Amino acid sequence: MCLYILFEVIYLLIIFINFFIGTYSEILNIGPVLISIIYTIINKSKEVKGNIYLILSLFFSLLGDIFFLLIDKHAVGISSFIIVQIFYLFFLIGRSNKILLFALLNFIICCIFDQKIIIIQVIIYALLFIINIIFSTIKTKSKKVSALFIVSLICLLICDINVAIISKTDLSQSLKIALSIIEWTSYTLNLILVTLLANGLIMIKME
Repeated sequence: MCLYILFEVIYLLIIFINFFIGTYSEILNIGPVLISIIYTIINKSKEVKGNIYLILSLFFSLLGDIFFLLIDKHAVGISSFIIVQIFYLFFLIGRSNKILLFALLNFIICCIFDQKIIIIQVIIYALLFIINIIFSTIKTKSKKVSALFIVSLICLLICDINVAIISKTDLSQSLKIALSIIEWTSYTLNLILVTLLANGLIMIKME
């Protein structure tokens, strides 16, 4: 676990250095979630109930990063992040085949229409985000673990807000770097907490 966190921190520092020296490349974006996935694959920890959903959420986070940040298919990227939020919900309350079918159909529709329905995707994502915060407070017996899961969601929210500001606002280079540092720090913290939960190193006890 400590080695995994160390790798995430080192990679984050590499991203920061590239920001400051002007050699930042978009391909660096997939690094943090890729490290989480690799750690999860090689980790030998005993599985706990619900962790399969968080493991799947990491893979769809990677898919979302690729579509949103590398390929510029923003609606498809957001639909991937919607699936991430749905897997968070499944982790908290159990699987729903109807919700899963909706998520898959939504993803397919986004692949067809992309930018034309991006506002709808943002609204769906925001609603699921709020629902997950609510359920994370009422579906866990441990207040400490509930707080950690909420912190992971708040970190993700901070990341999302910074992405929106950077992409939609004309900023000075120094301010853009500062916001990017906040964005990637918060996103990496979200990934670390989710990965620890997925591997049973932090356990949410279900009602």
